[in-house]
Amino acid sequence: MNNENTPQKHLVAGGFGFFGQYLTWLLLRKGHHVTLIGRGDLEKRVETLFTDNKKANDGFLLNEIEMSNLSIIQGDIGKVNLGLSDTDFAELVKRRYDAIWNSAAHMRYEPEHLPESRTINVEGTRRLVNLANKLNSVYNHISTAFIGGKDHADGSLIAEQIYKVSEYYNSYDRTKSEAEEVVKSTSLVPYRIFRPSIIIGDSVTGFSNSNFGFYEYVQLLQALKKRSDISDMRVVVPCNERGCFNIVPVDVCANIIVKIALQKKSANRIFTISDPAPMTYKDILIKMGEILGVNVVPVDSQFGTPPQDLQEKERFISKFVQRATTRNSPFVQGNFKFSTDNSADFGGDEYWVKWKSQPQYFKKLIDAFV
Repeated sequence: MNNENTPQKHLVAGGFGFFGQYLTWLLLRKGHHVTLIGRGDLEKRVETLFTDNKKANDGFLLNEIEMSNLSIIQGDIGKVNLGLSDTDFAELVKRRYDAIWNSAAHMRYEPEHLPESRTINVEGTRRLVNLANKLNSVYNHISTAFIGGKDHADGSLIAEQIYKVSEYYNSYDRTKSEAEEVVKSTSLVPYRIFRPSIIIGDSVTGFSNSNFGFYEYVQLLQALKKRSDISDMRVVVPCNERGCFNIVPVDVCANIIVKIALQKKSANRIFTISDPAPMTYKDILIKMGEILGVNVVPVDSQFGTPPQDLQEKERFISKFVQRATTRNSPFVQGNFKFSTDNSADFGGDEYWVKWKSQPQYFKKLIDAFV
């Protein structure tokens, strides 16, 4: 890739996902040509893509000319030839692309979903890297910051390097880690691995269409509030009081990643995209409760004990919260710290500073979601 001002051709897998939307919008906004490869009713998904665009902040809004630089291909990275016929795949190869992006992911955590996660997250990566090798295209890979498994949940720094850990939390972090190894070991072209932490809504408008991570707690507290009068009750939420909720607004994430990707010198590195000065789980849970009108009581999952004078209904609700947050509990009860040295060197801090200056951001974030 030459520089940010030179139009390029990008092939994007996973461009219909929440982060993928912002990546696509930003590349189009900068004058690049984007081809999305995906499954399902693509015409309808494109319609949704641009309906959602109206909910983004001004830095991502598109005009008709920019929209005209988008094309779509019906395909599936989990299949041979990306799900294309031999003829169509040969035609794809002829088109040539300056960069291939893999933002696709199978985000099921349960052990029974490991085979499908490997099909999409690992073998899909292998196919896209092989295509990049064939086309001599730059390969940009979207991974996850939570790549260190249980080995690094104790506050030890997760550096911007490849890890082989002894024990993973779930099918997702295992297969994302395996996919990074595929990129490192099989790429014959310049590559970058980007590791976003927990992606949340637009830093200006609060818009999100994601139901994962942060939003599972928002949904839970909102549901409790709707189903029962809990205004005078305490809702105990287990967390690691020393740990941080490593969040990143989706637009901040996209801006930093694209800025880095358009610099030739950034090739063959790993970049963790995470708040350099994150808030603690405890502080964010309390703020979430204040905005929703719920008396959230964070309790350290390892050393803390719930209030001894909990009423029977409060105890019932506390048990319900524990069950309902099981999927994400490892990430809220662990203590994860990330090195962001490479990201700081190539991405700077302008987008973080701009985000932190947004007034009432968390209220906008929650209001836009609920």
